[in-house]
Amino acid sequence: MSAAATAAATIREAVAAAVVGSHGVIRAWSEPEERPWSWQFRADTPRAPLLVKIPRWEGVDSLEAAFAAGPQADTAGEFGALEELARLVAASGDPGLAAVVPVAHVVAVNAIVMEVFAGSSLRRRLGFGAPPAATVWLGRVGSLLGHYHRSGVGVAAVFPVEVEVERWREIGLRHPRLAPAASLGGAAARRLAGHRCTETIQHGDLTLGNVLVSSDDRVALIDPNRTPGRAETDVATLVGELRLGRSQLLSFGLGRGRRVLDTWEGVIAAGHGGLDPAVLAYECGAEALSRRITLATGRWPGRRIGAVAARRFDAEIRRRFSAV
Repeated sequence: MSAAATAAATIREAVAAAVVGSHGVIRAWSEPEERPWSWQFRADTPRAPLLVKIPRWEGVDSLEAAFAAGPQADTAGEFGALEELARLVAASGDPGLAAVVPVAHVVAVNAIVMEVFAGSSLRRRLGFGAPPAATVWLGRVGSLLGHYHRSGVGVAAVFPVEVEVERWREIGLRHPRLAPAASLGGAAARRLAGHRCTETIQHGDLTLGNVLVSSDDRVALIDPNRTPGRAETDVATLVGELRLGRSQLLSFGLGRGRRVLDTWEGVIAAGHGGLDPAVLAYECGAEALSRRITLATGRWPGRRIGAVAARRFDAEIRRRFSAV
């Protein structure tokens, strides 16, 4: 038996033992599916289908390598975050919110086991257009994210101007062509001097793929990273993908105009509540500049798309930083 097959067999055995009390004997297994940041198995049980996730990280390029690395603190943190999300949804009493059901953290094989959520990603539901239900979905995403952020709120602090100014200075040195945009970031940071901000626990990877929507329009979050930071940073990540994501760029923005995107951003912020408009504008500018750097250093399918994307990013950077 190969090392990969041995690792997969050991993972299946450990997971089966961990869930037999709650979900019964596993009747069938899928082969492990490789994802960008995990390997995933499906398991059929009498109670509900299960998803088994084995996280991967930089430098780990095989299932057997991830298995050999042993238990990881980040995996325990992610499972704890899924439990917290489930608790928050139950406590909210909001029928529009949902949560993936966490089943087990199998420490011995560094596995997270959860019930399969009956829905699809927000990226897939939005497609290249603007479905009428999008405002409902996004308002509910804002609400769920607000519950999550408020559960991890720390002590209010002063906006770290010097840290942010130095951040933009270093970016300007590393990417000379983007130095003017970086200087706008530094100037915006200085305008936030003395500004109070509240640190919390972020989702940390709030992409459209990490928001799930059920057939009855309930929303759930998956793959939380539990990183410390500002709530506005999480929201800016989601807004950045809506305004500057791949589907928007590939369609040249034809499916979603500025008015639609402004409405979507508004319902996210309203659903969340308590966001600071100046800090949100700053974080949206930072997200746009981060995506502009990726554009400058990565590969895009065709010069035309790259040129249109660059202009769109540059306009968004100027608009957001000037609003601080």
